[in-house]
Amino acid sequence: MSYNEQETRYYLIDPVLREKGYDDHSKLKLETPAPVEAIGHKGRRRAGGGRTDYLLCVKAGDMPKPLPVGVLEAKKQSEDPLKGMQQAKGYSECSRFSVQYVFATNGHLYGEYDKTSGLQAGPHSLKEHFPSHDDLTVRYAKDTGIDLTKPESALLFMADSPAYPKSRYYQDAAIRACFEQILICEKNQIDSRVLLALATGAGKTVIAANLLWRLHEAQRLPKPALFLCDRDELREQGYNKLKAVFGDNARIVTHSKGDNSAKNARIHIATYQTLGLDDEENESISFLSKHYPIDAFSVIIIDECHRSAWGRWSEVLSRNPNAIQIGLTATPRQLREAKTQNKEDALITANNLKYFGEPVYEYNLIQAQEDGYLAACEIVKRKASIDGKTFTSEDVLKAKPIDAKSGRQIRQEEIKDQYTSRNFDSQLLMPERIAAMCEDLFTQLCLHGGPEQKAIIFCTREIHADRVAMQMNNLYSLWCKQQNRTAKEHYAFKCMGTANGG
Repeated sequence: MSYNEQETRYYLIDPVLREKGYDDHSKLKLETPAPVEAIGHKGRRRAGGGRTDYLLCVKAGDMPKPLPVGVLEAKKQSEDPLKGMQQAKGYSECSRFSVQYVFATNGHLYGEYDKTSGLQAGPHSLKEHFPSHDDLTVRYAKDTGIDLTKPESALLFMADSPAYPKSRYYQDAAIRACFEQILICEKNQIDSRVLLALATGAGKTVIAANLLWRLHEAQRLPKPALFLCDRDELREQGYNKLKAVFGDNARIVTHSKGDNSAKNARIHIATYQTLGLDDEENESISFLSKHYPIDAFSVIIIDECHRSAWGRWSEVLSRNPNAIQIGLTATPRQLREAKTQNKEDALITANNLKYFGEPVYEYNLIQAQEDGYLAACEIVKRKASIDGKTFTSEDVLKAKPIDAKSGRQIRQEEIKDQYTSRNFDSQLLMPERIAAMCEDLFTQLCLHGGPEQKAIIFCTREIHADRVAMQMNNLYSLWCKQQNRTAKEHYAFKCMGTANGG
């Protein structure tokens, strides 16, 4: 009787791996949780375990943490090791775990995919030909061009901070991909520019905190680091995570009696507005230029860089050309590939990709949902009852329409003979329609989990977003009074542009 997958691992694969040197801390087992299924407005994990793979690691000297370089997928004894090892799957697994190699074995034979060459190979004898720990170490160094014996490569082997010691596999993968890019940039004597793309809710701030900690532990922060964002909420979130790691050495940049409150800190946390980078006036950058000399920072991390305009605030980058500059984003490909992308979005996207290059690591919403880290969304389609109606000029005039571009009241002579729902929000704003749709949405939130759950409302224009945010905030304030609850700050805000509100 042939072994099942678990028995194959125990009786056939594990003994070979121990013989090959993947023992102790040089062999890690990675477990991905079972997916989440939606239950009403909540979610729960499905019964049973998730996917289990071997994460093959190499170790250099007495470094505190091994470096994952390959994934070994176990199959039951009777299965062909090349089954499912097509090129696309191999590349996908390499990207997801940020490793160079993907192996699959049934305990007797194995197949592999090599990211460097893009080639598949096998089947080969597992016992006779599977690369040993030492062989894989040499192979990784050759394929990446990273000399693991050099002091700067210690960056790859640093452990996470005590505050966040159990990072998720993709968070660790993102940090490793970032460090590999930094080492390659330094080897080629070019500026270190890195872009990381992860879904909203995947923990980019934790990644930033552990990333800076590992740089600190590798003695790669001779000068302070800057965590830069575009909203007060993100600044507070960044501060809370970074303070947990660095304590009082992480401080928010504020004006204090003409001085910089964070001047003696190792980690500076600021918004563009605090540094005076959101104003068109020349003197608006005086706080940055006054308190921070040229090349003041070792590392600059820009949170939500996809939402940031490449205007005067880019001064912080140009004044620190020798700093490692890392952009964190959620939607580089969505912005780039959107069919309705406007000129402003196109410019931001083009500048991000031109400046940072393609993302060195990506983890999207679908992957997070499949892994069970984010719950799948339940889509409920609703349509305003008036949207199927054709409006005459008299109907529109009674609704007191507003021009969607300028915000001014539309005069009678400017109104066309007929309008349909396609004209609303993109050309005309009808306050009563906006109020009715916001009230319907707010009611749905109250019925399915409460109004304080996270939600994204897509609006046609910026002026439309302003009015929707205002209406949602008013509904929330009224609800809090009725419930005798204290309203939370910044309940609804606009997520576009660089203003404090979004």
